[in-house]
Amino acid sequence: MRISDVFVIMPFTKQTLILQKGKSRKYPKKHFDELYDIIKDAVREHRKSIQVDRSDDRKSGNILSHVIRRVQDADLVIAVLTAKNANVFWELGIRHALKKGTMMLLAQRDEVPFDLDGYFSHEYSIENNSDIKAAKKFIRERLKEYESDVEIEDSPVLDILQRTEYDQFRAWNVIERRRAVLILRGLIREYQAVSGVIQEATSDAKKYFDDASFVPRTIDFSFSMLDGFVRTRPLVGLDDDAYVDATVIFGKSNEFQEEVWNVFVDDIRTETDRTVKKAERKARVRQVQGAGGFLLIEMNMFATDLIEAMNHVLVHKDAWQIPWGNSMDTREDKRTFTVSELAKMQESLTAQADEMFANLKKFQGEIGRATIEGSH
Repeated sequence: MRISDVFVIMPFTKQTLILQKGKSRKYPKKHFDELYDIIKDAVREHRKSIQVDRSDDRKSGNILSHVIRRVQDADLVIAVLTAKNANVFWELGIRHALKKGTMMLLAQRDEVPFDLDGYFSHEYSIENNSDIKAAKKFIRERLKEYESDVEIEDSPVLDILQRTEYDQFRAWNVIERRRAVLILRGLIREYQAVSGVIQEATSDAKKYFDDASFVPRTIDFSFSMLDGFVRTRPLVGLDDDAYVDATVIFGKSNEFQEEVWNVFVDDIRTETDRTVKKAERKARVRQVQGAGGFLLIEMNMFATDLIEAMNHVLVHKDAWQIPWGNSMDTREDKRTFTVSELAKMQESLTAQADEMFANLKKFQGEIGRATIEGSH
């Protein structure tokens, strides 16, 4: 980050610091004026174009409003903690809550409060030219650090809150992934169940083709998972094609159930003549088998979506990183997500996927054989 302006928060009147056992430490106004000049010189030695100011440089208007805006907007704030001035700490607290980029200076190490003791502050002296040169050198080097984009932890407030938010994000991310696994597993099971029903329907159709007196069973698909999946789109980051395929399956499954298969069964049940010719049975069977075959093809496309989605969830692929915050993770942090539960789920789901595709191939084979046999 290129620094264009620096705001200095410091006392600008004489200060008296009360120490223990009734002792005190006094700083004249001259001390702070000289220090302010040193700071300005050091900053401008780094780059002349940088604006440097403090609150008393403003001679009119609402000083408090000006201070708060400068504390918020300045690229860098230099806070002089010398004498433990209350106004300085109040302004420093505002800066720590709003923005990083704060350099802390103090005349004596014992003047840093306990809460800031873990953060770097530079102990300066302006007693002689050597001390002044050292103070200027430190300020210039620190300016270079800030402009180098090196991550500097200089705000107790933001360092803690951002780290906490990150940890919460990581935990939420794990929860979301587990939820996604459960949803996808439910959808896969519904796929297997519906495929099984279609297999049974194919078997019933073949039995009816072989024996006109056989009455096939009606079917009743229950799509609690798929219905919710289509309506609410619960998986952030899943490709829209998956929802399109799911919507198609939902519609065509209901159509197959109500307008094809159950109509086929009702016609058979209401027949008074149980000696329907084989050619007529063949036409009926081929109609329902064809509809069931097309439905299985659509379901196969959706099954591919599910397996791909499961793969993304379990192995941390890019499609799931942006919506769920994994892009924030470092390579090391990603190991945090490889928990035993997810590993077991992955093993189980891989087995389910293999079984699913094996069943699909078997179902399609059943349809093909039934169609061939029905054509004789």
